[in-house]
Amino acid sequence: MEIVPLAPGGPGIEMLLEDYRRRAGFPEALVLSALTEALASREARGFLALEGGTPVGLVVVSQEGQEGRIHLLHALPDHTRALPLLLEQAEREMARFRTLRALHATLPLLPGFELEAILHARGYRGAVRARMHLALGEHTPAPTLRSGYRLLPWDDTRLEEAVALVADTPSDDAWLYPEFAGRAGARRLLQGAVAGRFGRFDPHLSPMALSGEALAGFALATWHPLLPQEGFLLDLFVAPRHRGQGLGRALVLATATAFREAGAARLGLAVTLDNTVALRLYEQLGFQTEYRFAVFRKDLTPHGKG
Repeated sequence: MEIVPLAPGGPGIEMLLEDYRRRAGFPEALVLSALTEALASREARGFLALEGGTPVGLVVVSQEGQEGRIHLLHALPDHTRALPLLLEQAEREMARFRTLRALHATLPLLPGFELEAILHARGYRGAVRARMHLALGEHTPAPTLRSGYRLLPWDDTRLEEAVALVADTPSDDAWLYPEFAGRAGARRLLQGAVAGRFGRFDPHLSPMALSGEALAGFALATWHPLLPQEGFLLDLFVAPRHRGQGLGRALVLATATAFREAGAARLGLAVTLDNTVALRLYEQLGFQTEYRFAVFRKDLTPHGKG
């Protein structure tokens, strides 16, 4: 088996992408748009596994800041031995960037591919997440609040309050998403969302909950960058001392109502399956699971070697 760079004029990858799309259950437009965006704007590189000159596996990686990203890692079902070879090649490519502090991968869990075992063997930690959606219709219930709380649209003047809320709220996902640990990371996360990094941002679609004049929680949402007529709930935060008051439920319903009124047909989100409290809330509100995927992270030494 040979590993070669993906290059214009080389072997075609249409069969690999179609197999990936079909097995993962992704819309074709989502796969192609995500791959095109990665290769074009993030200066990503791809590598093919060839068997007898025929492409049987593909990996796409990129470097952004101090983090390397694996956008796609896939092989045809009868050639899964290509996966560890492609992953090793991706890591060698990323090792050229001496400033990298971590490698990150978001990959669908496909039956028979044992991706978790392959990545764990190379030092990655992982968490299984669910992609869920709520169909928005006239039956979407209106949010209700207990006395002393009120909702308002996202207010940029409260950014530092939101940063403090994120940084001071314990998160089981902090090891996976460093933005949840520390004010600098939280600030980058929120400023990036408001600036449109994750999709078009409209403050009326991201409600904040106040207790008196203090920020008690907020929902951070954008229009999905690739799926028309779909909103996406990026994050939901409720300050620990305000939990148990129904704020999480109210914020999600307020977000759903705002997107429905703005013309969206669906509201999507992703949740870590170990977060049973959030998962139960979303299921109670009518969110349906579309598919499951895994997020992996591998911390690196300052010299870019695992």
